[in-house]
Amino acid sequence: MEFLGSQVLLDKIAMPMQPSRVIRRQRVIDVLGGLVSEHRVVTVCAAAGAGKTTAVVQTVHESALSVVWLTLDESERSPGRFLIYLASALDRQVSECRDTIGEALRQGASHSEAAGLLAQSIGLRKLIVVFDELEHLSCGPSKAWTVLAAFIRHAPDTVRIILVSRRALPEAVLPAFPEMATVQYRDLDFTESEAISALSEQGIATSVARDAIASIGGWVTGVLFEAWTINRNRNDPGADFDPLFGYLGAHLVGGLAEADRDFIITTSIAREISVARARALGFQDAHQRLASVRHCHLPAVWNAADQTLRHHTRFREYLQSRFEQRDSTEVRRIRVLWGKRLIAEGHHEEAVEHLVTAGEMDIACRAMEVAIVPVIERFDLPAAQHWLDSLDPEHLRSSVILAEAQLMISWASEDYRETARTADLLVADGRLDRVIASSGRAAALVGWTYYMRGRISAAAEVLNRSCGGDEVEAVRLLIAGGDRRKVFTQLTGGPFDLFALFADYFSGSLSKIRYSARSTWSVGVGVAQRVAVLRATGQTMAAIDLYRKAVTERDHTLGMLTFMGPDLFIDACELDEAREVVADARARFMAMGADGWAAALSLAEAKLELRLANDPDAAIRVLNSIDRSPFVTGWLFRSAVDAWYGLALLKQENDVDAQRRLERAVGLMTENLGHIDLPAAAVYLSEARFRCGDSVGSTSAASTAMSAAVDQGSNHLILQALNDMPSVLRRCVSAEATRFSRWHSLGRSTLTTLAGTRSLASCVVIMEFGEFELLVNRSAVTPALTKSAELMAFLATTERMSVSREGILDALFDGRSDESAKAYLRQAIHQLRVVLPADTVLSDRKRVWLNADAVSSESGSLLIGLTELNRLNGHAKLEHCSTLLDPLDGKYLPGFEAEWVESRREKILRDIADARMEVAHEAFLIGRFAECRAYCESVLAGDQYRDLAWLLLIEVSATCCDFDGLLSVYRRYRRVLDELGLEPSAEIRERIQRIGC
Repeated sequence: MEFLGSQVLLDKIAMPMQPSRVIRRQRVIDVLGGLVSEHRVVTVCAAAGAGKTTAVVQTVHESALSVVWLTLDESERSPGRFLIYLASALDRQVSECRDTIGEALRQGASHSEAAGLLAQSIGLRKLIVVFDELEHLSCGPSKAWTVLAAFIRHAPDTVRIILVSRRALPEAVLPAFPEMATVQYRDLDFTESEAISALSEQGIATSVARDAIASIGGWVTGVLFEAWTINRNRNDPGADFDPLFGYLGAHLVGGLAEADRDFIITTSIAREISVARARALGFQDAHQRLASVRHCHLPAVWNAADQTLRHHTRFREYLQSRFEQRDSTEVRRIRVLWGKRLIAEGHHEEAVEHLVTAGEMDIACRAMEVAIVPVIERFDLPAAQHWLDSLDPEHLRSSVILAEAQLMISWASEDYRETARTADLLVADGRLDRVIASSGRAAALVGWTYYMRGRISAAAEVLNRSCGGDEVEAVRLLIAGGDRRKVFTQLTGGPFDLFALFADYFSGSLSKIRYSARSTWSVGVGVAQRVAVLRATGQTMAAIDLYRKAVTERDHTLGMLTFMGPDLFIDACELDEAREVVADARARFMAMGADGWAAALSLAEAKLELRLANDPDAAIRVLNSIDRSPFVTGWLFRSAVDAWYGLALLKQENDVDAQRRLERAVGLMTENLGHIDLPAAAVYLSEARFRCGDSVGSTSAASTAMSAAVDQGSNHLILQALNDMPSVLRRCVSAEATRFSRWHSLGRSTLTTLAGTRSLASCVVIMEFGEFELLVNRSAVTPALTKSAELMAFLATTERMSVSREGILDALFDGRSDESAKAYLRQAIHQLRVVLPADTVLSDRKRVWLNADAVSSESGSLLIGLTELNRLNGHAKLEHCSTLLDPLDGKYLPGFEAEWVESRREKILRDIADARMEVAHEAFLIGRFAECRAYCESVLAGDQYRDLAWLLLIEVSATCCDFDGLLSVYRRYRRVLDELGLEPSAEIRERIQRIGC
């Protein structure tokens, strides 16, 4: 079975079948079934042979729920492989999981995040999910535990999860799930009556059963075999290692015909034995041998549908121990045959391990070439590195794919020094030319790495000698100013999509940012790009939330994610945090050996000095450090440096030099079809030309800025620049004859400081619409006093969530400041502290405040979202409005009628109406007339005196040549004014006259 490009062994995702003679213990079934019905998670941890799997199989057979089963082995210690098998198992019951896991991986989700999304894809289905043989994950450190924990944490309440293991589960997993129940070891043990009943079926006397119980307790397998293990055959090779092995050797395997014994020992290398697999291992009489061993009453299960035999785990362990004690030449021969069979079945990854162990490196090398890139793409880097370490230099030299894999592993680890060293080794032994001549991806990677290390000429040489391709052109664009029209007509589906995504972003092609349907690269490319696009489109709050989550929770993030951090906090006007992030980013880049990123970071530092510190001298000092840097080789970087240098010179009133810089910047950007900074650079050029007396050129530059913003689908970057140079906006607005222009729309937009870039992902959330609620970690809490709730809501509306005690008394107690009111306020504060986490509500003698890092409010997030809405344009603006406003349900703070509540309520309604008006205008500009009408009508429903809404309805009707509709709108408008004795506005009268109605 193939799942997301990986071959999956079906027997690992199938529920084990039970032998016909298995002992049924209703007592154990009742205990386990009761726990499963009452608890989300049940652990079954006991020693080997305790009857764990048998009990679980019998229990789930009696359940009405569908069952998902995953049996693990040590290969699932790799988190990517664990995730693939988990998704494959779920896919049998939940078809949506295939799309969910594919989408998560191609957008750069970590393994844990993907597991959480996989769990959520189950929806309301009722399932039992069993993880068997979890002890295999405990053989050394394993990140697969975090994947399992994430799946359990996010699984819906309709899912029951059973964890089966011979070992105790790690403490890192258990504390997160207080609803977990455990099947006790003694619940699985044989009682005396059960032991007597079980052994009597084997013809063993009651006295022996009692002796077995007395000797070793209730261990199921031990009791069943104790009668034989007491007198086990000391000459059996397995007897010295495990008491059970003595029985298995003396009474099961030892009693078989020699041909059958050889057959089951040899084929134990496979988890599941079929005729085809047995023949591949050298058994020409495989059909007869399988038929023979089926009737030997071995601890194994025969699957009639697939014609396969699967041994009990402990029995297979014994057989494998016997196999390993054979002559080393024979063991090696069988391993090689089995590796070849796995390759034939498409299981190249499993084949590699057997072939490497057998020392058959030629075949192992060919299997690695097929399997290693998918292993790296799912970020199981240690496994891939282990494979490469097993090869000798000659095998490495002979394979372009493995050379490329060496580069990928170093690069994925964000170690540019090591990647450059790896590339240099390829040069030293003469392999690099062959690699880059046959692999554009490898050439792009080496070129990018050399550039990051400051080896600019070497980077250019590699790209020039390469075989070319999309990846090479993307890197050429990023480092040397290639032709962006040659970059990626289609993503490749691999990790090197990173270069195309970089190129799209930095060249301003925000609408082209896209994700490959085949990409499973989980290093953070998707997250970094989502952060970048959210930032560039003005969705600062969402971008910061995603950035913080990625930085704190992901196992691995790309340098670009760090690179985006400073711009985010500059946009949020957080000076101290922006400086801290810049310092952290520089330290990270230096540790990575990413000198190119460190140089580019100077642009963020310059913006910080210009926009937050208002210190153009400091900005120029920063820019001077890179102005003649070897990194500034292509138009992409050169034009950006000139743009911010130009702004600094404008702030110093050095207008002539500013114009020279900005002319070059905008020229390069427009010649090369765009740049992420083009809207800003063109605004600054407009100001520079105006100051130098070129008013016509100033207007032209402003038009260039507006066109670039429209092409990018965002007003955010142009609004930032207009905030730097507001005179440009004033001139453009005054030059427009109608209010129905984009410049007027920008004039109505405001760059509100996002001082509260908090989201509803905070620890404490204040829900204010429909019904007031306080949520702590998503659970509702209720303070004893209503005044406590009002205090919490009031504090959330204030700047930095802080207000003086006098201000609180004035707002919440009608200005009373007597001792009774003060005592009531103290009690209100105390009751909040009772139900909220420590250090949420803070106070001193003069002020009361909330921990702004831990608290968010529904209305605060709404108002920030409305501010961000103004920074979008085109279809994105309409979609964001729907996402923002549709979930609102009910009145703001119903039941609270204080004056401050009424004032806040009116502000929210006014801001919502303003936002809908702007979205209506945008809908008109892009020709979505039905939506324009709908938004105008919704605004008029709340305020029928909005002149602009009436005017826009008239314009829509005129544009659509709907003159009957136009007259109807105008008559409605006149009726509204007549009620107040008012006349139509001059603008509407003039428009009606021009239309001729």
